[in-house]
Amino acid sequence: MTAFIASIFVEDGTLQLSLNGKVILRGRGQCRKELQPGTTYKVAWQVQGKPGSAYTLSISSPREAEMQLTKTIGKSGEDASEFEFEM
Repeated sequence: MTAFIASIFVEDGTLQLSLNGKVILRGRGQCRKELQPGTTYKVAWQVQGKPGSAYTLSISSPREAEMQLTKTIGKSGEDASEFEFEM
């Protein structure tokens, strides 16, 4: 079985990571969730923090969802995005 493996870090704020609408990680740290073949998954994140501070989201597994994102929080103090992948 394949696992979803992610880590998050936010310099000055909070970050919430969700998988299919369920929060799997908050703040900073790492998580691992088992995935089912033949399923579509939606990854979403929301960040609130001090404008100008940075956050990082890293997904190392599965290959279909791999990404490394480091971004600076804009003037609004918020950022959010999402994407889907299929196993």
